[in-house]
Amino acid sequence: MLSKRIIPAILLVPVLILSGCWWKNDDVSDVSNRSWPENGSNGISLSGSDQRGIRVSGEGEVTVNPDIVYLTLGIQSQENTVSEAQSQARVAMDKIMRALKADGVEEKDIQTQSYRIEPMLRYEPTTNKSVITGYQVNNMVRVKIRKIDNAGRIIDDVADSGGDLTRIQGISFGVENPKPYYTEARKKAMEDAIIKAEQLAKAAGVKLGKPVYINESGAYMPSPQPVFRAEMAPGGIGGAPPTEISAGELTVRLSLEAHFNIQ
Repeated sequence: MLSKRIIPAILLVPVLILSGCWWKNDDVSDVSNRSWPENGSNGISLSGSDQRGIRVSGEGEVTVNPDIVYLTLGIQSQENTVSEAQSQARVAMDKIMRALKADGVEEKDIQTQSYRIEPMLRYEPTTNKSVITGYQVNNMVRVKIRKIDNAGRIIDDVADSGGDLTRIQGISFGVENPKPYYTEARKKAMEDAIIKAEQLAKAAGVKLGKPVYINESGAYMPSPQPVFRAEMAPGGIGGAPPTEISAGELTVRLSLEAHFNIQ
């Protein structure tokens, strides 16, 4: 009897894991006009924990000129009693509110951010205790200024109105309608992903299938740091230098991740 030995053949199929993809169309200006190869029997899909296929990330960036300013400002008063501190705070805050409205800031653009009444304490080493020496009132509002050129003048008027009780805690810039800029950044992010993918896939000699997964992983618009400077007011010597603010530019950034089949 002849014995037969069956020697199993082991076929090693390398799994190609790339960080890119290749498009037939060299024009990456319009993602919607690209032609995607149809998935065939050799297409490798990416699902669940399957790590096969092509992965790519893309980033888009758009520079924007701010058109609104946000100011956080208010008053801080300190007196021996709560009623005295509150009374002083009310008078100062009323003057500030009048100044804001006189400068064209609407009621809807003024929002209270915080209001606090806190005791002022002093430690007595002889008794090892803290004693109340007075009370402090803090009243802060967030003001939306729709004309950036008015921001410096508004700051000056608020400071004059509130006097030594005035507090300006922060300034930031924004865009009234950011949606068009995010749309543009999103398009650039996809184009960036395509360019990266084309280089990697072409070098690997693979054919790209359709995208099976696209995820927008992050979008943000960091506010630039304001630049304060003073210039001589009209009238020359003797005129008070007004506060001038440079808003700079905002940068809208958006990132995404895309996965593709390969053939």
